[in-house]
Amino acid sequence: MNLSKRIYAAFLVSVGLWCVAIVVAPVLHAYDGSVGRSVADALYFGFAKICHQIDGRSLHVFGEKFGVCVRCTSIYFSFLAGLLFYPFVRSLKSNKVPDKRWLFFGILPMVIDVFLNDLGIHQSGDALRAVTGSIAGFVLAFYMLPLFIEGLTHLTFHRNLQGDTRHAGQTK
Repeated sequence: MNLSKRIYAAFLVSVGLWCVAIVVAPVLHAYDGSVGRSVADALYFGFAKICHQIDGRSLHVFGEKFGVCVRCTSIYFSFLAGLLFYPFVRSLKSNKVPDKRWLFFGILPMVIDVFLNDLGIHQSGDALRAVTGSIAGFVLAFYMLPLFIEGLTHLTFHRNLQGDTRHAGQTK
C-alpha cells in the first residue's frame, strides 16, 4: 500500500472513531455504571471545547444527548461520507483541491443560517441545521483530505531525507 493510501486509511479511521465517539458518549452516559459514566463525561468535556452542546439542539439516544449538536453531528458524519466518496471521484495521489468557489458555496448556506438565526430574522430548526451542516462537511472533505495527505507525505519524505543524511556520513 502506497503512502497516500496509508495516510487516507489512517485519516478515515480517525474521523470514523471521532464520529463513533459522538454517539458512544450518550450510550455510555445512559449506562448504569461508573466507568461508563466517567468515559462519557470525559467525552462530553472534550466535545464541549468545540460545540455548545445545547440539549434542545442535539440528537438524543436513550434519553441522552449526542456529544455534539445536530449541526456539528451533521458536519462530522457528512465529512466522513465525503472521505468515503472521495476515492471514487479523485485520485488520492493528487494534491489538487477543487476551485475555492465550491468551498464558498458549500459553507455559505450554513453561514447564512447561523447569521439569520443569530440576528433573530428566522428560527433555525434541526432539519435546516442538519442539511446546512451536511453540505459543509461533505464539501470540506474534498479540501482537507488532499492537504492532509500532502502535508503528511511532505513530513514523511522530509524525515526520511534527514534520516538518510544523518547516516550517510557514518562509517561502520
